Amino acid sequence: MTRISFADMDCPIAQAAEQLADKWKFVIIRNAFNGMRRFDDFAEQLGVASNVLTARLSELVAADILTRVPVDGDGRAVEYRLTAKGHDLFPMVIFLAQWSDRWLKKRGGPRFEITSADTGELVQPMQVTTASGVVVTSKRAQIREGRGRSSVYRDIKDLVDKRRTADDARKATQRRAR
Repeated sequence: MTRISFADMDCPIAQAAEQLADKWKFVIIRNAFNGMRRFDDFAEQLGVASNVLTARLSELVAADILTRVPVDGDGRAVEYRLTAKGHDLFPMVIFLAQWSDRWLKKRGGPRFEITSADTGELVQPMQVTTASGVVVTSKRAQIREGRGRSSVYRDIKDLVDKRRTADDARKATQRRAR
């Protein structure tokens, strides 16, 4: 089966999925946030085949999420370290952990806690807020085009509007028929 690339799709979600959407990539990134850097350590902890791990690490390096850094004193060894782009994934990793603990619960409570290294305080559940701090849920959010514009956004909006118009017309016809 041929995999469709989202790399050129005019959508930030599709482009992020192109670089991140793979179960191995998520757990590799999780492990990198927890200080793991060596291929053998990733392989041992994940139990993944070396060809799969090699491919995923290479993809994360190509995406500039990880970088390969030679190990001093060992001409062949490298470490995989998060780049600035990789570090920007921290809120996503935290959100996924929190979402999982809420919806894919394990008896006994959360599987781990995320705290501030400086204060020891628990990290609060992730929320989407406005600049003034108002919490916005998916039911109260509205998406609009940004300055960069998106043909995908327009296509989605046009299809949704077309469906609503057709549904409204069908409902109006049904009401008149009663």
